[in-house]
Amino acid sequence: MFRTQGKAKASIKLLGNRQGRFFNTVPIPPGKVGKGCNMFEVIDTQEKLDAIIKDRVERAKKSARTEAEKEAAERYGDYEALKKAAADAKANMAGKDERIKELEESVKQKAKEVSELQAKMGGLELAHTKYRIVTESGLPLELADRLTGETEEELKADAEKLKGYFHGGRVAPLGGYEETPQDSKRSALKSMLDSMKD
Repeated sequence: MFRTQGKAKASIKLLGNRQGRFFNTVPIPPGKVGKGCNMFEVIDTQEKLDAIIKDRVERAKKSARTEAEKEAAERYGDYEALKKAAADAKANMAGKDERIKELEESVKQKAKEVSELQAKMGGLELAHTKYRIVTESGLPLELADRLTGETEEELKADAEKLKGYFHGGRVAPLGGYEETPQDSKRSALKSMLDSMKD
C-alpha cells in the first residue's frame, strides 16, 4: 500500500511481478518511515504464502458466511413462525375432520329416519285413500283392507269389482236359505213345484 501523509496503512497486500514472485507489504510503524526502510518482503516459501493466503481466505469465508446469514435471516426469518402456524393449522384441521365425520354420520342417520317416516306416511296415505274409497262406494269398512292397488284409480276399480258382488248392499246367500212366503199364491206354486220334483 502507499503511504499517505507519513503514515502507512496496516493492511497486508500481495503484489505479483512478472517472474512469479510474490511480495508482501510490511506495515511500517509510524516513526520508522524513512529512506532505509524496506517496504517489500520477498515471499520465497510456500508456507509463507499459505500463511498470508490463509488469513485472507478466513476473512473472505467469514464475510461470505455473515452475508449469507444476513440474507437467510431476511428471506427465512419467519420460518419458525410459519412452521408453528402450519402445525397449528394441521392440528385444527384434524379436529375439523373429526367434526366432519360426526356430521356425516348424523346426516346418514337423519336420512334413514326420513326414509322410514316417508314409507310410514305413504302407508298411512294409502290406508286413508282405501277407507275413503270404500266409504264413497258404499261398501262395509271391513273391506278396505281387501282393496288392492297403489293408485287411487286402481283402488276405485277394485272397489267397483267388489261392489258388483253385492246386490243392493246385500250379500248373496251361501245356500240353505229359504224365503218367507209373501203371498199365498206364490207359496202354493212353490209347494206344487217341490212335489213334482219328488
